[in-house]
Amino acid sequence: MEYIIFAIIGVIIGTFSGLFGIGGGVILAPLLLIIGTPPTVAIGTSLMLSLSTSLFGTIAHLRLKNIRWKVAGIIAVAGILSVQITQPFVLYLERQGLDEIVIPIVFIILLLSFASMLWRERPNEDTEIVKKPKFPQYIYFILIGLIAGMFSVMLGVSGGFIIVPLLIGLLRFPVRTAVGTSLASVVLIVLVGFVKYTLTTPIEYIIGLVLIAGTFFGSPLGAKLTNFFKNDEMKKLLSFLYISLALSIAFRMFLSPTLGIITLIIYFLGFLTYLIFKQKAPLTQ
Repeated sequence: MEYIIFAIIGVIIGTFSGLFGIGGGVILAPLLLIIGTPPTVAIGTSLMLSLSTSLFGTIAHLRLKNIRWKVAGIIAVAGILSVQITQPFVLYLERQGLDEIVIPIVFIILLLSFASMLWRERPNEDTEIVKKPKFPQYIYFILIGLIAGMFSVMLGVSGGFIIVPLLIGLLRFPVRTAVGTSLASVVLIVLVGFVKYTLTTPIEYIIGLVLIAGTFFGSPLGAKLTNFFKNDEMKKLLSFLYISLALSIAFRMFLSPTLGIITLIIYFLGFLTYLIFKQKAPLTQ
């Protein structure tokens, strides 16, 4: 029964991963923490899932031609470098017993910040870049990769939940292009992080494989849904997901883990309701 539940969770996570390009760890890591999984085990297991969802999502978006490979490569290299630099700091936090306080708070701040960024109004959403950047584009790509790699190690996530809003917010990428490019770039970043954790942490491999099996079906579905929603709708749905995750973590820390789970369930039910509404009033491309 437990494995069936995790398989269903995998399908749900895979769908959101393919739709928003956020990997799976940004959802799974908070969920595992809420149900009482030790932080290092939760991080290692979520990275295992993030690796698979990122790979599946990349394949799906490759077929949809949503990936800018040069951009993805620059972000990936910068992210891997950042992973190597940040790990000693994370180990220091763990030795000092600060990881269970600092990491969730950083998570909450980032989620709310990116949710706010996604609500900002921008002209001409379907243009690749509507305003010439102040600096050369590759500088932004390197900075995005460094930030994504740093928080990937700190939070046990792929970094896609950081890359997507930054590509949209800083460089005005269309949502579909940001999602596909993000997934392609985080594959290598997550691979490096996962290998590091396998050397030091007991990972729940069976649960991870069950989750991966679920995401195998969910990721292509999420990728197809990117053609079903408008860019603005996708941004709002992603922002609500970030807000829900931030609230769930805060509830776990200060009130009750049950409230955290209820918050995520409410978001999922709301998403399903909106999806049903869209089916009754389909988007005209």
